[in-house]
Amino acid sequence: MAPSLDRTCEILLEECAHVRRGEEILILADDLQAPKLSIALLNAASKLHAHPISIVYPAIPPYREPSRPVIHAMKGVDVVIACATRPIAGGIMDEALKAGARILSMFRITTDALCRTVPIDYRTLTEEMKKIKKILDASCAIEMTSPGGTHLRVQMANRPTLLALGSVRKPGEIDYIPAGAIGVAPREGTAEGRAVVDGTILGFGRCLKPVTFEIEKGKVVKVVGGRGWKGLGELLGRDENASWLCEIGLGVNPKARLVGGPEDERVRGSVHFGLGENRYFGGTLASASHLDGTMLRTTLKVDGKELVRDGKLLI
Repeated sequence: MAPSLDRTCEILLEECAHVRRGEEILILADDLQAPKLSIALLNAASKLHAHPISIVYPAIPPYREPSRPVIHAMKGVDVVIACATRPIAGGIMDEALKAGARILSMFRITTDALCRTVPIDYRTLTEEMKKIKKILDASCAIEMTSPGGTHLRVQMANRPTLLALGSVRKPGEIDYIPAGAIGVAPREGTAEGRAVVDGTILGFGRCLKPVTFEIEKGKVVKVVGGRGWKGLGELLGRDENASWLCEIGLGVNPKARLVGGPEDERVRGSVHFGLGENRYFGGTLASASHLDGTMLRTTLKVDGKELVRDGKLLI
């Protein structure tokens, strides 16, 4: 049985945000988020003898700028807990980080997902993820296959692997909740083959039937399936880089489930790929979009050695 929301928020602030006595904490939510989440976070921060405030603003489209009072508040506190239902513009997050805030980004989170995925063994998770990072940082090539038809090969580019460890300790640090996602930007233009998504496509939900992405020279050239998902084709055609493969990743969180949201990339043993923007983790693709597809029962080989076998993490 998952811990209560109150206890989960205490774990979040103690073990993830590392809140200290006297710190100023901003809880940032929109009016589509469950009010009980902000209340639980306020109470948890008060128990730690911190000074919390909560701002709830009208929901805005993803990756847009919030109002100036919100921006100003983000730059004036020690810790930002960003739990709105839609992510805000990355530039605003950067401004807050430069001002010295440390940020836990958990946009799109639900209270159910929070209670399920936050109370975990972070020491073990961190050790596992750092082992995987070492493997991926030194890799030259990745190959993915699945019984459903995935067969995708991509060359790597000696770029650092991004880890969502779910922990911020110092001014200017940002991390992500739920913890347990790993991503790396491969060499652009080298992906060849087919990726069959049988899990979810972020922003569109769970795949009732598999969706196949045919990829040539790093770019999606054909999509089969996904009928009824209005906007998928539009998103891939938003700009010249929106349909380029930009990320390869996998999940490590033992409590994450496939629910049709950001939690999906954390499901232990899942494999995902991204299309579009990847500059924020070392790539060269600038795009107005970033689309992720999560695959189950996938085998992922790094330089010929299995790291994931049929959806089971080998670490």
